[in-house]
Amino acid sequence: MEAAHTHYEHYGAEHGPGNSLFVVLSLGTPHKPMPRDEETGFQISEAEAAARWLIDEKKVPPEHIVEEAASLDTIGNAFWFRTLHLEPMGFYKEREEDSEICISGRRSVTIFTSRFHYPRTSAL
Repeated sequence: MEAAHTHYEHYGAEHGPGNSLFVVLSLGTPHKPMPRDEETGFQISEAEAAARWLIDEKKVPPEHIVEEAASLDTIGNAFWFRTLHLEPMGFYKEREEDSEICISGRRSVTIFTSRFHYPRTSAL
């Protein structure tokens, strides 16, 4: 997460504030306990825990963070990230002639993940 935050700061400095977003992913991991809200003790999604950390510890404005809290695995992360965020933001468009998906515009997506998740993430 530190590397992602460093990238966010450098990208924002280069391209102007507000031109970079954090998308924090995941409802949780089925084989691990979910994070808990420190005040209430209620479970929260991993995405919400990451968003809170970015806001509280790194002072990232909340409007620069979007959450995907529907998935429980890497394939779900990719599906819901694309469905809930990339497509509505205009990152993907289908080409009518061959129905391939292409990235439109000049925007790009940088994915930060762990070594454990990297092989599956890069395959998707």
